[in-house]
Amino acid sequence: MRTLFVVMPVFNEPATLAMATLGRRLRAAREIADLTQAELARRIGRAQATVARAEAGKIKVGADYAHAVLKACKLPRDWKGPTVVM
Repeated sequence: MRTLFVVMPVFNEPATLAMATLGRRLRAAREIADLTQAELARRIGRAQATVARAEAGKIKVGADYAHAVLKACKLPRDWKGPTVVM
């Protein structure tokens, strides 16, 4: 059995936390759609580096970008992230 450790960075500003949270959701959407960053980038007309930086929470992205990702991943526009079942 593998043990998974998650290291969460310390966020000093609410905006940084929001970008990281959105980034994790964007990555989850891409992974649910079984797309690579490069495939997603082609579908939304952006560079792979932009997708990577958005997922890492290193750049701010707007609603248009998030909606384009969800559309490319064939997820509903109001999708909030994966459902966690315990």
